[in-house]
Amino acid sequence: MGFGRPELKSTHLLEIKALTVEFPMDQGVLRAVDEVSLSLARGESLGLVGESGCGKSVMAQSILGLLPPPGRVRAGEILFDGMDLVKLSPPELRKVRGRRIGIVFQEPMRSLNPVLRCGEQVAEVLRAHRGVRGGEARAQVCAIFEQMGFHDGGDLYDAYPHQLSGGMRQRVMIAVALACDPCVLLADEPTTALDVTIQAQIISLLARLKRARNLSVLFISHNLALVSEACERVAVMYAGRIVEVAPVAGLFDKPWHPYTRALIACLPGVDDATRPTPIPGEVPHPLALPGGCRFRDRCPEARAACGKEPPLVEGEAGHWVRCWVAQEAVGRNHDAE
Repeated sequence: MGFGRPELKSTHLLEIKALTVEFPMDQGVLRAVDEVSLSLARGESLGLVGESGCGKSVMAQSILGLLPPPGRVRAGEILFDGMDLVKLSPPELRKVRGRRIGIVFQEPMRSLNPVLRCGEQVAEVLRAHRGVRGGEARAQVCAIFEQMGFHDGGDLYDAYPHQLSGGMRQRVMIAVALACDPCVLLADEPTTALDVTIQAQIISLLARLKRARNLSVLFISHNLALVSEACERVAVMYAGRIVEVAPVAGLFDKPWHPYTRALIACLPGVDDATRPTPIPGEVPHPLALPGGCRFRDRCPEARAACGKEPPLVEGEAGHWVRCWVAQEAVGRNHDAE
């Protein structure tokens, strides 16, 4: 089942340009996202990874105008098919949110209405954006539930969220996000509260839906292992900035940024001989960011040059890095060739 999508104009379906997001506070201005630029192509899955507090979820909230107060987009553009979402009025943005861009949050029990039947929560999206009501809405919702892997959409329609398992609730959230056949899905830590087996099922479901609907997916996670399975390309975020962007294979085979290598070293091995290595120190507080490279106080390769902020540059086709040491090493390799 699918709805007709408006014709799209741009090769990059979603383009974020020099986005800066701030939260004015009594102690000062907290800059959660600092001049971040990313692009998402049609039918692509892009992973956005980093430790908690690095700004990943704020990015997703910014795209759909869901920043909690007093958050604000201080500068930059968020272009969706040529439209700058930052400049849209609330009514204009509501026409995009849910209809052309869907979002799945990490905690379905907080996102789903506990006193509303699951089917009604999906039907509500169809009523708001498609004007579908009554028996037709119920039939469409049951068909959507079947696409989510449920065998009896009718029973699920009448169930309440508390009657479902965590994995089932998350699939209902995915149904809500995809009810109007959007072009882009923002998946913000969609498997965090689930056990490993259910995580794999959700990742498999998202991959199947992506192929079937030609979805563009921004997959936000702190779990590099999941991102390696779910995405074609990865952007690594640290303290509000992008530090590395690369195809999945390139990132795992040849990570350039010391922070990316540290994240990969945190992954558990297949046996006791390969133990995860924790990253020393903590992510700097957004109100007390160090000058220069923001990772330098935790970086084993830091040097005097790291006191100056490095730019994000492309070392190889599609592989970008924000690190003086990495840029020097890549330059040497290119000279040797």
